Amino acid sequence: GGRQPVLATREQMLLLPTEYLYVSVSAVARLPTIFGNSQFRKIHGIRAFDAAILSEYIFTCMPASWKDQPFVQWRPADLKSSAAGENKASAGAEESSPAEPAPTALWLHQFWQVVNLADREQVEMFSQWPLIPLANGELASCALASAVVKLWAGSESLCLDSAKHNLLRRRLASLKAGLQAETRRDLTLLQEERELHRKLAKEEVWLERDAETTEDGEVLPVDEASLMPSQDGGAVVHGFASEVQAEEEKETAPDAASSRSGGSLEGADEARPGAPSSRTEARSETSAEQQGRETPAGSGSGSEGASSEAAPPPPPPSPAAAAARSADGPSDEVGELVTHAHLASLLHRLGAPLLDLSFFLPEQHPKLVVNGAAEVARSVLSALPLNDRYDKLQWEAFFHSGPGVADDLLLRLYSPGVPMAFSPAEIEKFKSFLAYETVDGKPVKLEGRDYVVLSDTAASDFPRTSTTCESLLKPKAALQDLFRDLGIEKVDDVGVLHRFALPDFADLSEGDRAQVLDFVVHNWPRLKENNRVVEKLRDTAFIPVPVVGADSKKLVAASE
Repeated sequence: GGRQPVLATREQMLLLPTEYLYVSVSAVARLPTIFGNSQFRKIHGIRAFDAAILSEYIFTCMPASWKDQPFVQWRPADLKSSAAGENKASAGAEESSPAEPAPTALWLHQFWQVVNLADREQVEMFSQWPLIPLANGELASCALASAVVKLWAGSESLCLDSAKHNLLRRRLASLKAGLQAETRRDLTLLQEERELHRKLAKEEVWLERDAETTEDGEVLPVDEASLMPSQDGGAVVHGFASEVQAEEEKETAPDAASSRSGGSLEGADEARPGAPSSRTEARSETSAEQQGRETPAGSGSGSEGASSEAAPPPPPPSPAAAAARSADGPSDEVGELVTHAHLASLLHRLGAPLLDLSFFLPEQHPKLVVNGAAEVARSVLSALPLNDRYDKLQWEAFFHSGPGVADDLLLRLYSPGVPMAFSPAEIEKFKSFLAYETVDGKPVKLEGRDYVVLSDTAASDFPRTSTTCESLLKPKAALQDLFRDLGIEKVDDVGVLHRFALPDFADLSEGDRAQVLDFVVHNWPRLKENNRVVEKLRDTAFIPVPVVGADSKKLVAASE
């Protein structure tokens, strides 16, 4: 009852294929000036298609089971390059099951032409739905947009699949061809309607002429010019004009820019980040095409009658495209993008969600990705802890996937080539990574335990007990600055003995106790000079005492 009609382009209607929602395309074509008037739309409660309307009705084209899911698997059939896949391509929602429609790849591409991923407020409108495409084929929830790593890894990389991008381009070209065919059919019907109006008006004039006679039977003269088509292509009969023609007489020159719908992949293959986009060519082609088909009837050479009969009707201006603007379009100014291919590879091995740029236009990339090395490091540092909450990161598998891979990632985040000062919150994020190696080769987080790193002066035979191995980090020259900034203390073998081995001596196994005692005996000449160690030894029960006493029944009195 309270639903407000929506003004939208054909492409926008495909995002929400809900027929009852929209103003008729035919009505808009017949009365472009009226529907293009913002005051008229306001008075009659007509809304222009935008991200808010899309968020309000998006539940109609999403699987119900996807709601509030952080990540979902997504295998759109229209990304298959088979001929069958080509024939089945459409911008609407494909059905994975009769009850659960799932969005196609082309639909998702069109979605991100309406919604600006760089606009936090717009993205939050869809926080209940997973709509962010990832390089691993999943979709991430819009509520986790800050957990998705957005970086440039090159024109052919994990984050940008050119084959997928080209396939989407072909799908979009096919879609646009179909929409243009529908528009031509509508224009043809509109022209036929106008012709019928002219014929009916002409017949009405002759009927009126027969009726308009004098009492003596004399026929009144009729202005022959009134029976000729006007320069606007319509027939004006005694001051009357068809409704369509009346609206056309009010129409001003159409704005070519307002008739362009947002979002196209055509020409995307030629565009490359770091260079001006190919939209300039597209704009010139569009202008040339419009000059050829938007010339008002009667303005060309030849007679007015021939012009109105032979020339195709001018395409109506698109108030829907002018009023229902998509998200802020990317600028034509494209800066140089920094490639982070190796970091992207490390993050992919870790399981971190990487944004799939294949679903976005080339000119959108600079506004989506984080570019500078320091900015990338901080964005990754913020994103990884968020993903740990959903068990997305495979830290242990990543740690063992190759020698030094964890150290490589830590260094790229800690020292990306520029001096960086980390806040206390960022230091805690560093500590939360399961990427630090103990002396026995196990990965650990620097949380919940007092970790230290062994100094270079430590003896090689220091006791490797279970407690010392769990708390002692392996010394690495490349990470020493990171350890310092993380507050990791450097200790020698005497410090290890004092802080870990002796306090936990009673809880050690027999083998570990033997290691500690052997170390103390062999290094006593220098250990006895350390008062803290001597005091700790006095409080440690390390001297074995034989068990005295047995079964009381076997005890006998001394007198016996």
